[in-house]
Amino acid sequence: MGADRATVPAIFDTTTAGFAADVLERSKTATVAVDFWAPWCAPCRTLAPILEELVRQYAGRLLLARVNTDEEPALAAQFAIRSIPDVRIFRDGRMVDGFVGVQPIARLKPLFDKHVPRVSEGGREQARALLLNGDPPGAIAMLHKLIETDPAEPRRTHRSGRCPHTYRGSG
Repeated sequence: MGADRATVPAIFDTTTAGFAADVLERSKTATVAVDFWAPWCAPCRTLAPILEELVRQYAGRLLLARVNTDEEPALAAQFAIRSIPDVRIFRDGRMVDGFVGVQPIARLKPLFDKHVPRVSEGGREQARALLLNGDPPGAIAMLHKLIETDPAEPRRTHRSGRCPHTYRGSG
């Protein structure tokens, strides 16, 4: 089993030799953004703190691997990097998205929201397991707790105190 998230650095450098373990394997437990950059690249230096802020906001659900294209030209060629900064996003061992150039955080947040697991994702799997194991009340309690605690959950509790999607019957 992989290292505990608390012991894995959220921002790290990777190389051709370490890419499979650093990016592909880690992307099975968290989304990994790979930033292809170079020290002489001014736009790369502009993008770096934006990516670092996203890593901070996603709190362990997004990792940032940095590839210095001057030191790792083979890795850059493998991904057909033509212009930097170039960021590729990996999830579940494969590349799922990416972008080229400096982008404002307001444009990047929706892109990463599509690929970074939500805070409640693991809890939903636990609720499903409870349901499948014959504990519907436990599953419902788990889901209500997730709705209350996930800041991105769109189905927050209604001001009436009831979940707005609660079954009300036909009568």
